[in-house]
Amino acid sequence: MDVLEGSGPVSDVELRLRIEDRGEWLAVHVSGDVDYRNSTSLRDQVLALIGDDRVPAVVLDLSQVGFIDSSGLGALIMVWRAATSAGGALVLSRPSPVCEGWLERTGLTGHIRSARSLEAARALLTITGGEQTGEARSA
Repeated sequence: MDVLEGSGPVSDVELRLRIEDRGEWLAVHVSGDVDYRNSTSLRDQVLALIGDDRVPAVVLDLSQVGFIDSSGLGALIMVWRAATSAGGALVLSRPSPVCEGWLERTGLTGHIRSARSLEAARALLTITGGEQTGEARSA
């Protein structure tokens, strides 16, 4: 398992990404704030990983995200669209309470799958021709 470290521009709370290559899928652990100052860094780094010659199966672990704004939500949507249009999947793992609240308020829980553990998120990485099937939300 390869682990890469990366970080976006410094804001009040620095955005940090820890990327684990788990063979057939990637686990991207996100910590800090995801806002207008650094959401493009998150988006660009994950899109670059999806663009590699591999199946774009990605789990974003959001358990350590303390704040997210509309730019951060936009970055999640762009990554989700890129993964699914490439025949892969994006699943959110352990969204923090602030992330979960915004995902619910914006209706994204009806589109982007999430799970309460990394293992459960991995199980939801069903790749079916660009469509994520089944319930968008998992226990």
